[in-house]
This record gives sequence, structure tokens and C-alpha cells, in this order.
Amino acid sequence: MASSSVNEEEGTRLSENILKFSRDSVQFGFLRLGKYCNASDCYSFTNATCNVRCIKDEIDGVALVRNFDDVFSRGVEVLKKLKSGDGTALKQHDKNAVKILNTFLKEKELHEKSLKKVLDRNQRDGESSSPNSSREIEMTVALAEHLLGQLSPGQLYVIDSSFKSNGKCSCGEDNCKSSPKYGSNGIGHEEVWHGSVDIILGSNEGITPESSISSTVELVETTEDEDGYESDEDQYTTPIKKIKDDTNMEDSDVSPGGRMKQTAIRAVNQSVAETIVFAMIQEACYPNFQNHLIPNIVIDSQSGHFRILMYDAKNDVFLCSVLVPIFNGSRLHMTSVIILWMVLHYRIFCSGIQDDPNKLGQVKCQFKEKVAEKWEIYSRSLKFCVSRFPPVKKDSDFFPTNEMLYFGYKF
Repeated sequence: MASSSVNEEEGTRLSENILKFSRDSVQFGFLRLGKYCNASDCYSFTNATCNVRCIKDEIDGVALVRNFDDVFSRGVEVLKKLKSGDGTALKQHDKNAVKILNTFLKEKELHEKSLKKVLDRNQRDGESSSPNSSREIEMTVALAEHLLGQLSPGQLYVIDSSFKSNGKCSCGEDNCKSSPKYGSNGIGHEEVWHGSVDIILGSNEGITPESSISSTVELVETTEDEDGYESDEDQYTTPIKKIKDDTNMEDSDVSPGGRMKQTAIRAVNQSVAETIVFAMIQEACYPNFQNHLIPNIVIDSQSGHFRILMYDAKNDVFLCSVLVPIFNGSRLHMTSVIILWMVLHYRIFCSGIQDDPNKLGQVKCQFKEKVAEKWEIYSRSLKFCVSRFPPVKKDSDFFPTNEMLYFGYKF
């Protein structure tokens, strides 16, 4: 495959690792929003309440799951072709994606050295690192520069401008050619869930420029290739959220005093809300996509793991993966690298949820039911690339003002 493929030895080794790891280790569970979900009201992502729980079999009480290689079957097929040496049979967009992976692998040792240095420094600070501390900001920039941005389509990304104070990557390595891209990553709507995500990966194509921060999502036509997959890499976008993830999704609806820390519950709520809002934006902008399962990569820099959250706005299905390690000792975990690469190229590698509608009814997230009269905002009026959302005055949660009572109607 010349420069657009990995060599035969690498292709065989990587394929064997990912195929085994995906079958044996990476499972997705189905999540459902609980009765305390506040998606129908004006809340920032940091104050969102989702009250999610893992959907279980009604008879046996066992979690319903889906394998990684079922969700990303097209990506697995590409790896099988690489393993068999049949790289010439790949379509051009597959070759472009493989070329990105191959480029990263050639520079892998340099990137993992830089990333490990910043990660170790972040972990030494431990609990003292607040979400907006200098160490957390350094970690966000390092992840974008040395891992996620390198594996994404077009190797492009935008870090939220709130992190801009730290400037370039802090790894200090001579080979680091850091040049972070910053922008306004605000998504949502001030009357419902809204806020900023740490990193949006892919291309600036389809992301509204700063001068259009007040514009809302508009339905647009898209051009797909013969397989029904978007062939323009500039359309791909994936949000990234960094959290401290010591959570168990099964226990996420515990009452105060339960097993989960409040900060962990907030991290779960924030990540779920961001995933749903971002997926709603993508579904509204690109309604002709064959697959509407949109990922959010949630990274816990303290433990060195990540989760993959995915929401299908068309079918109302929410997936949550197991925790996956980033490093294996001092080296990047090879299978995790390939999983991230596949997830970031979800438009060509993800097969989505293609089950019978009656079967899908068992695993609905029930988002539309939770938002009720606010569905029109979520389906047609969400904003993206917003630097600041306007405040919304609420009538609830306070005693009525004198003015309200003096000028009210007698009942």
C-alpha cells in the first residue's frame, strides 16, 4: 500500500492485538436517563443531572452489553484486510485513516515520552489538581498535541479558549513542535443544557466561526460516498472531556451518603450531558448520515484511563464503554491507541446500531421524554462554537417579588 498503509509485520501485529482486545476486554453498556434528569431546564454542563443507570435484562438482572467490534465492525474489517496483506482493497478514505495511524506509530516513542512526562507530573499532584488548575490545563494540551490530535482525521483539533493561558505544551522535550489551536468550544443552548467541552477533534469544517456565535444549527444536505459514509474528512468532529473517573455507572443513582463521591457524580453527569448535546448537533447538521452514533472520549488523567461514550440521537441509544488504559507501563497501550484511532474516525469505522426498532425499544435512553416541551430547542436550535451563553432569568427557586404580587391577577 506504499505510504498509505502500515507494513505487513505491523499490520499483522496490530490486527491481532485489536481483534483480541476488542472481543475480550472492551464492552459497551446501555445507559438510561433517570427521573431526576434536568435536561428540560436551564443548566450548564457542570450542573447537569442525568441520574443515569445501566440497562439490565428484566429477568436475570444482568447488564445488556454490546462488543466493541460489533459497534466498529467496519474498522475491524479494515484491520483484517491489513492482516491478510490485502491493503490494496481499501477505499481511499480508509487508506487516509491508516496513513494517519502509520505516521503516529513512526513517532510513537517521542509522543509517549512527552505525554508520560506530563501525565506523571499531573498524577503526583493528585487531589490538589482542580479541573482548572495549571496541571490539568497542561494535561489537556499534552493529550491534544501528543495523542488525540495526532490520531484524529486531518490531525486537527480545537482546545477550548479557557485553557489558552498556558499556551504551548509543557512537556519540555526538544522534539515537541507544539502549536495548540484554541477556540470557543461552547455548545448547547442557554435555555437547556449548555457549556464548553475541553477539546473538539477533527477539522474546523462545519464548526461555526467566532463571528457566528449567535447562529443556531441548520439542517444541511451532505454528500456521501457509495457506502453511505461521509468521505470528506473535514466533517468529522469528536468532543473530549477530562474527568476524575472513579465511578461505577451501575451506582450512579445512589442517594447522598452513598458510595460515590459528589465530584464523581458530577463528572458522570457532565460527560453524559455533553455527549447528548454534541450528538444532537451532529444529527441536526448532518441528517443524511447513515450512522448517527456520535462518540465522546472521556479521559481520567489521574488513573490514566479513558471511557468511550456514544449517543445515537436518531435512535435514542446511549452507550458507555468500560475503562480502557492509556499506558501499559511506560509505553502507550497499543490496542488502546488503535481503539482511539477508530473512535476518532467513527464516520468511516463505526457501524452504528442497526437493530430492529422493536429490539431497540428495550435500550432507549429516553432523552426525548425527559426534555418534554424543550425538544424543539434540542432538535433545531442548539448552538456551537459559543464563547459565552447569555444568562436566563428563572422564576422558580425563589419567593415571588413584591412587583409580581402587587400586579398579579386576583384568583
